[in-house]
Amino acid sequence: MMVKLQSKLIESVVYDAESQDLRIHMCNGQIREFSSVPTSVFENLVRARSAGRFYMDNIRGQYLSAD
Repeated sequence: MMVKLQSKLIESVVYDAESQDLRIHMCNGQIREFSSVPTSVFENLVRARSAGRFYMDNIRGQYLSAD
């Protein structure tokens, strides 16, 4: 599932619920990939008032990264 976000940091996110892989497309063109991300974290990211802040506080450094 791909979701476009209105964020200064994140352009869009792609989530695969079966594999729990999360791919974050940053506004600067970088792509960050994370594994073992629960569906609830993806849903909270998409609903967050600030997707960038949610990413910084709850995803970056918390999940295995392919970066």
